[in-house]
Amino acid sequence: PLLAEGFDPTTIANVSEGQLSAMTPELGGLSSEFLGAVERRGSVSLELVAASRYFERLMDNSKVVRYLAHNFPDQFEEFHSLSTPSPIR
Repeated sequence: PLLAEGFDPTTIANVSEGQLSAMTPELGGLSSEFLGAVERRGSVSLELVAASRYFERLMDNSKVVRYLAHNFPDQFEEFHSLSTPSPIR
């Protein structure tokens, strides 16, 4: 099953038939893995993972880091700690 009903991989531009043939099973596998994760962990958990990754990307941006450090120095340490991976317990 695909994540997006009605999605047709052949609409992707500049993809050869060979590439499309190789990508189609992989796309199906990724869709199955994603849907399995939703069933096991729930959509809220996946949303938290996505939000966490987005926050990490923001904290990798030097302009964002400078802005936060300059304008929100007290909160900046908390932001920084959120973007730093914590050890697994």
